[in-house]
Amino acid sequence: MRSTTFTRDTGRPACRDTGPEGQDRGIADARNRPSGMVICAALACLAALPARAEGPPPGCYDRSYSAAHLASHPDQIAARIRLWLEPDGDGTNAVGNLTIWTADQGHARRDGLGNSRFDSFLLCWTENGRDFCGIECDGGHASITVKGDTLDLSTDGMWVGETQGCGGAIDIAERPDTRVTYRMTRVPDAHCND
Repeated sequence: MRSTTFTRDTGRPACRDTGPEGQDRGIADARNRPSGMVICAALACLAALPARAEGPPPGCYDRSYSAAHLASHPDQIAARIRLWLEPDGDGTNAVGNLTIWTADQGHARRDGLGNSRFDSFLLCWTENGRDFCGIECDGGHASITVKGDTLDLSTDGMWVGETQGCGGAIDIAERPDTRVTYRMTRVPDAHCND
């Protein structure tokens, strides 16, 4: 059985061709075979691409909830939610900004935080193949799932809004320790510039 493999042992892409009895036919023989060269060229191109930063893909995601939706979900505190994601300075992780405009209902109303805007900086990462973003100083975290132009942010406790101390001003979960999912849609990046 013949196989062509791609190795990077030398720090440079190199193709090796193995013949039917497993003998190494070397780089030169692989170059003389069009199918081996096509495979090696494709693998070399893939290896040259930068790796995706840890965390969810960059972009601007937003959703505004209608009065009818809010009326049918009286514990929901978000009238609007927006998430901006981008690579950090060295491109190894994603960072973001979560903005929430509260409705005058649920615990936002109870705590006197209805009809307000809250922003928080997020650090994002990938763990076991899943994307997450969190707020420093144990402000909680959320799992992030992106499918096409839709992003789901799911959390059972995430405190948003800058304060003088640790944590945030308001928990975006509707009830303590109860998972909530906010579904947003990809919008033009300029939408996140305010």
